[in-house]
Amino acid sequence: MKKLLLIIILSFNFLGSSYAEQVFANIIKLKESGNCIECNLNGADLSEMNLSGANLSGADLSGANLKKSNLFFTNFSGANLSKTDLSHTGLYQANFSRANLTESNLTKSDLVEANFIGANLTRANLNYSYLNFSNLTGANLYGATLIGAVLDGSYYKDAIVCNTKFSPGYVSNYGCK
Repeated sequence: MKKLLLIIILSFNFLGSSYAEQVFANIIKLKESGNCIECNLNGADLSEMNLSGANLSGADLSGANLKKSNLFFTNFSGANLSKTDLSHTGLYQANFSRANLTESNLTKSDLVEANFIGANLTRANLNYSYLNFSNLTGANLYGATLIGAVLDGSYYKDAIVCNTKFSPGYVSNYGCK
């Protein structure tokens, strides 16, 4: 019984280190090539990096730290960015179409002309961000906060803005069912 327990513990340690090695290898791949399509970057620390123009479509960046990074023109289409820190980040013309940004922190980020078509921004924090001329068509902003956010020229046809906070004391119920 003790041998079996030792084998199980060693297996978990091996899998854990293999997982970390995979994420580390993908970080190197991303830095070298600017591409990491459908790769695992779960929990990766990519803060303060210049990844402008990178292709991260379909990548798993859940729980990653991208704070204060330069991600202008980056493709995040279909990526998992749930619980990711994107605060104080340059995301000018970034593509988040069909991306999962549930509970992500985008506070004070430059999201000018970003594409959020069909993105899931449930409970995302977009406070004091610049979303000028962004496309939020069909985006889910349920429970998101946009206090102090600049939305001049943004387009949000068919967006769900139920329980969405736009300013202290104002909560939108548009799209609630």
